[in-house]
Amino acid sequence: MDNKLEALKSIVNQFTGDNHLLLLVFTTLKCAHLSKSSKAALDLAVSLYQATFDYAIKTKQETRVLNYVLMQLRLLPCKEAFHSDYDVKSCRFALREALKQPTFANDNVKNSFKTFLEGAES
Repeated sequence: MDNKLEALKSIVNQFTGDNHLLLLVFTTLKCAHLSKSSKAALDLAVSLYQATFDYAIKTKQETRVLNYVLMQLRLLPCKEAFHSDYDVKSCRFALREALKQPTFANDNVKNSFKTFLEGAES
């Protein structure tokens, strides 16, 4: 799993700024889409969620990324017509697993996700 994570990170790290962040978020959600297929896929998705929010916090974009992920997981309504075709339940499953990690993001991000996930389907 570490090799796959490092390989994905090396691709994402070729980009900077908004392109880096956008690719990191989309890669995370795409991998999370497959999280129910195997333990390795789940572990990769959890690690990518961690990397995404580590980067978002480091670059002071946590609110932006939090809101975008909430919209993509259909947890926050938006007027924007664009939604990627993810298995939302699998993405939410992986996010719930990421939230269990003691080093995941910060309390603000954790509490926000927990609030929105509370009433959502698993």
